[in-house]
Amino acid sequence: MPIGNRTVRLVVALVVLAVLGGAVGVFAWAWRPLERAAAPWRAHIAGGVDGDADPLLILRERLARLNARNVVLRRRLREYEDLSRRLGPGSAGAQIVAAKVLGRARIVARSLRRNRCHVTIDAGVMDGVVAGLPVVVGESLVGVVEGEQAGTSLVQLVTDRHSRVPASLVLADEEGRPVGEVLGVCAGTGSRDTMQLLFVEDREGLEVRPGLDVVTAPGRGQVPPGLVLGVVSSAAREPHSDHWSIELRPLRDPTRRATVLVLRGARILPPEAGTLAEPPGP
Repeated sequence: MPIGNRTVRLVVALVVLAVLGGAVGVFAWAWRPLERAAAPWRAHIAGGVDGDADPLLILRERLARLNARNVVLRRRLREYEDLSRRLGPGSAGAQIVAAKVLGRARIVARSLRRNRCHVTIDAGVMDGVVAGLPVVVGESLVGVVEGEQAGTSLVQLVTDRHSRVPASLVLADEEGRPVGEVLGVCAGTGSRDTMQLLFVEDREGLEVRPGLDVVTAPGRGQVPPGLVLGVVSSAAREPHSDHWSIELRPLRDPTRRATVLVLRGARILPPEAGTLAEPPGP
């Protein structure tokens, strides 16, 4: 029985479809591992990675804190050596400072007012949260508790235009090794991706360049020194002043997160006391 042209064309079409389907299946099977490997990078570029799980931010924060600690430890070593010489052998002038995680809190509301950056968390006085406690994401300071109620607290973010936090600019050489620090004040601008470092006076040999880290400095209540504030994004000497104009880029954006951590500090005691006295618990 002769086979018609229509039947031949149908058979050929089915064979072509089968071949194409097999090729697509093989391509999809080979592409799947590459897609899984690229998923974290694609999510990072899209800004969808959860803050605490982002490996690039974690490494960046740890490097900033290590550099800041290096500078502080070297300065303290010089101070201790000088103190030991003045007070005699066996003395110690160091004080003990500790920070303790109070707990994770969920962000339940965000401010929509122009230039004001606040969030409300579901932890309050009943949970041990009081005004002045620092709020962190990863190793970055993102805000300070401004007001508290029984079960909620208002947190002023460091990007708020009225926020002021004592800060330390960690100076580094061309190879990234910390060589010193300059004190200033980190001021919010009302924009979630820009802050300013104020009151940095120019001096001989000082060069502020993008990429330098800025961390917290002593002077803001219970906020411990060494928490990451951001990275210098631009810097220039002011034309009619002896100060620098410095802009910062925060590493963390709490407005994109669901939870934050609240810290509380231990009391400061002289070393001869031997133990830390923690503040009363919730």
